[in-house]
Amino acid sequence: YPSPGVGGACLTKDPYIFSSILKSSRNDVFRLSRSINISMHKHVVESILDQIKKRNIKFKDFKLLICGLAFKGDPETGDLRNSSSVEIYKMLIEKNIKAFGYDHIVKKREIENENINYYDIKKGMKRFDAILFLNNHIKNLRLDIQKLIRQMNDFPVFYDGWSQFSKDEILQIKKCTYMSLSSVKNSLDS
Repeated sequence: YPSPGVGGACLTKDPYIFSSILKSSRNDVFRLSRSINISMHKHVVESILDQIKKRNIKFKDFKLLICGLAFKGDPETGDLRNSSSVEIYKMLIEKNIKAFGYDHIVKKREIENENINYYDIKKGMKRFDAILFLNNHIKNLRLDIQKLIRQMNDFPVFYDGWSQFSKDEILQIKKCTYMSLSSVKNSLDS
């Protein structure tokens, strides 16, 4: 499925292993596919930066939560190795954005060991400007999304990296921007 990038210890190295047995590097579908996956990190970050600029907010004043730090949510894992979410988090921090991370499976201690600011989504989303769902954990769908979005700052960003949620339903909760890998829609356009 299209996603914010393929991660994981095996999935990130396998294309290089497959590529190494090819006699020619021309038209190397394995390396090309891996480079596309890596480029998705930058795509996600640039999409978020674009939304911050449109709101005339300084990066240092923009607060977001990445929900789903493990390299995959389904099947469930707590593995952070080569996680796309962790890479995206680091890129956002480099831009001086107040970023936090949460995962349904990964323990707080493990998240903090990755130098990620842990935040428990169960505390609510007051004073947050954006939430990014970057893995496809089934528990994402069990969150009270309406309550969380209503708590957020005015005109929040909702990034749905795996298209788990209904764009139309999200846009009806509160004036906000719904983003996926290939679309951006805000409730003011409706």
